[in-house]
Amino acid sequence: MRIELPVTLPPISTWKQNEKLWADVHPLGSAKPYSDDEMRAAFKDWGTPEAGQIYILRSRKEAPTRKCSGRGANVCSRYTSRKMGTRLGTESKRVEFPAVVKADFDGFTHEIYAQPLQAKVPTVIRYTSNRGKVTEYKHDVPCTPDLLRLTDYGPFLDEWKTEHELKDLAKKNPRRFHKAEDGTWHCPEREAYFKEELVFRPRNNFT
Repeated sequence: MRIELPVTLPPISTWKQNEKLWADVHPLGSAKPYSDDEMRAAFKDWGTPEAGQIYILRSRKEAPTRKCSGRGANVCSRYTSRKMGTRLGTESKRVEFPAVVKADFDGFTHEIYAQPLQAKVPTVIRYTSNRGKVTEYKHDVPCTPDLLRLTDYGPFLDEWKTEHELKDLAKKNPRRFHKAEDGTWHCPEREAYFKEELVFRPRNNFT
């Protein structure tokens, strides 16, 4: 007798589907850092505007732009990248470190930079007074992504957080953080800024 139990599988995000496809196409360890000529050709292929090119070139020289902090639940780690020939720092004991290791060995990420150049993202801030009056204003909020990756499929800015951390952020700021039906978490103002201003592919990775 065969008994079949109902099984509900979590949705697979578009990003995970893409990375699986790319991993099948590119052998592990096949991606190498860009030469100057290859970098210029990549900018042309990606359609990266001047602002985006400046961001990438400065990040390649200046990253990391802030020191790793071990305060609270953070654990600083140092990983020596075979691909980059240098040490990369992360601020997470759970998700950032394995993300760096994965990018170091995959076949489509050519360069990895931890804590790239800081950007100031226009963000709508909502303030509620003691009398209940709601005021909204726009403010430039500093944002330093966890990782900048230069890949065969364009430049990516990665943000790595746990599901628990994202749920807390969504509870506090539901307008700024939300989860899509495919399981992907979004931060609309950051995604819009980097996509429109720098032609990046902001990516939120949360496990």
